[in-house]
Amino acid sequence: MPDKLVEHLKWAHTGLTAFCASYFFVLLSGYKQLNSSFMLMLSTTLFAIALVMFSAFTIFHVTAIEKKLTSEDVEKALDLNPQAQKLTNIAMYILVAAVLCLVGHFSLWILAIMLVVSFLMWKQLKPYLAELNRLSKEHEKNQKH
Repeated sequence: MPDKLVEHLKWAHTGLTAFCASYFFVLLSGYKQLNSSFMLMLSTTLFAIALVMFSAFTIFHVTAIEKKLTSEDVEKALDLNPQAQKLTNIAMYILVAAVLCLVGHFSLWILAIMLVVSFLMWKQLKPYLAELNRLSKEHEKNQKH
């Protein structure tokens, strides 16, 4: 993990935290609808969970930068919890689900279109993601030798 990546991750998680927080500021103008819409209630719950998760990730990266730790130090700390990468992925899935539920609150038709396009994009990306995984494993294997 290059040192610049730690800085980029800090800003990425900060931006995602801000995105989640902004949802609640917007919600203040429409809070009366919250109890009458299952999709809006679910979206709010998911945004709240994502907000906490991305805030925690931000705190981790900001702390690493403030303590002037190297990327190797950050990797060692992350290796203490093998679930760290899974938590990041889960947070992203939660955020996507929150946005989809929010769209579903306004229009089930647009939600359906988003789901179809997402499925089609996933099918297109799948071989590229598999190749990235293969290259990553190959890179790890070469570093061990």
